[in-house]
Amino acid sequence: MTGHLVLSTLHTKSASDTLDRMINMGLKPYILASALDTIVAQRLVRKICTHCKVKVPKSAEESQIIKEMMKDIGMKGVKTDQIELFTGTGCEHCNHSGYT
Repeated sequence: MTGHLVLSTLHTKSASDTLDRMINMGLKPYILASALDTIVAQRLVRKICTHCKVKVPKSAEESQIIKEMMKDIGMKGVKTDQIELFTGTGCEHCNHSGYT
């Protein structure tokens, strides 16, 4: 954010754990937006390929997990039946991985 080059690593089990780790390290919550840019820039978050993504139906277990996650983050008012899930089938644009 200040224009200084900082070389560092951050070890977490997943991209979502990165936010918790940064807060535990003392990062102020108002700086998290910039931290999210860093997480995405370091490719800690995979994105589904837009060329081969297809909608997949939710299982009952996945619907329950989504409801619990929304409740945990304070978004229990969101209608979880309107949330759609997608997957990448793989194509030449994503080197047959389904992700970019």
